[in-house]
Amino acid sequence: MWLACVFAVLAISHVEMGGSGAVERDGMRAGHRAPRWVLADSSGSIHRSPPQAPLQLVVFASHSLKSFPSVVDGLQRLADEATDLEIVLLLRGPNEIAKPMFEMLGLGSIPVLTGSASLYGRYNVRVGPWLMFVDSTDPVG
Repeated sequence: MWLACVFAVLAISHVEMGGSGAVERDGMRAGHRAPRWVLADSSGSIHRSPPQAPLQLVVFASHSLKSFPSVVDGLQRLADEATDLEIVLLLRGPNEIAKPMFEMLGLGSIPVLTGSASLYGRYNVRVGPWLMFVDSTDPVG
């Protein structure tokens, strides 16, 4: 069932983000290794990529995620149903209103990590929300 949610989130994201040639080139190419990182979430717990779980969904987002209710709905379902999937919300930088906004949207159970513009650049992500799966064996698929 959670696999259907994954495809729904991907399809919704593509529809929301489609239309611009520049946006279509965002993200890493299949088969390339995802950047390695170790970051603490807002509660101090450590998260890393590639993940220890079989699969990790990195959601590149900010408080503007509220403008994409169908993506929020998909993330809520994935967080509730996908037991072998780690989901993290990765911010471009410090953002004091993002975590409270995520909690208001019902995404409070998903770890919020503060990344950087350079980390977003290593993933080739310029706009959000952007979702990327990282396999525990490391190549992007």
